[in-house]
Amino acid sequence: MEKLFLFVIAIMTLVSCGNTVTDEVENPGSSSGKANKAVSFTLNDENTGMEMPLATRAFNTDGKRYYAINIMEKDDKNYTNYAYGLFDGSTPISAVMNEGHKYRIEVLEFRNDVDTLYHEGDMFYEPMLTGGTKATKLGNAFVYDKTVNLSIINRGKTKTGVAVSDTTYYPRAYKYYAVIDDFDPSTADKLDITVKRAFFGIHYKITPPKFGSVKFKLLRNHTFEIKSTDPVFDKEFFYSFNKLDLACVDGYNSTIDIYDVWTANGDVIQKGSSYFIIKRNTMTNININFAGPKDVGQDIKEETIPLDTLNYDFTIKAM
Repeated sequence: MEKLFLFVIAIMTLVSCGNTVTDEVENPGSSSGKANKAVSFTLNDENTGMEMPLATRAFNTDGKRYYAINIMEKDDKNYTNYAYGLFDGSTPISAVMNEGHKYRIEVLEFRNDVDTLYHEGDMFYEPMLTGGTKATKLGNAFVYDKTVNLSIINRGKTKTGVAVSDTTYYPRAYKYYAVIDDFDPSTADKLDITVKRAFFGIHYKITPPKFGSVKFKLLRNHTFEIKSTDPVFDKEFFYSFNKLDLACVDGYNSTIDIYDVWTANGDVIQKGSSYFIIKRNTMTNININFAGPKDVGQDIKEETIPLDTLNYDFTIKAM
């Protein structure tokens, strides 16, 4: 019988990681009596970063990037669909808009990492769905349509493979998000948009139990197993949040549960859960150790120290 010792440190960040991309579009044709204007888009990654331990894996700057963009036109007080497009940054991006009208521009940047966007040829699936249901073509051009757009790009659901189980709400990939409101094309022919990070990091360091194995589950459907014969599990992953419109705001944080089931010789030794805080633009370090029921441990010890560093000590004792 053993106990699970979970030590969590969340470190707010400060190193830069950015990338600039320029982009383009087609002319939908002139609306009667309205002056059309082509506006080019320059998309820039947020110019802040994460301060992390020396062993921390660097950002994957080589991951393939995709850009999903919605443009909505303001009619009185409400925005209605105007255009949408899926791009890979290989060509400039620009859109034709009506001068004197106001527009909302919504941008999702997705950069592949451990998880990659699932596609069949040039047709892409969640979150790049037209009308929330149909795969979208990577066309590097806008489709001018007042009936549908890429309606779920602000949510986490992401298809990373052909199987149903290959859909996750927290992909191990980088998502950036931004919304610009009330843009009037008569004021500029170039629009600079900084897309904000909507992801966080977790660094796992888990010393295997002396016997049996432990299965962990977190973030809905992310699972892994540690066996007594395994080496120390020392890995880092970046995950994107589920609600991007909230997660791209400075200071955003959330509490998540990590579930454990410890078994040996077919018997359940320990089954439980613990929680910790994840923060936007933050690497959280999780140290997990196992000990027997005769060892004395502190039940719960919580301490907050300066510089936004959080420490949590949990002892889960097998009975």
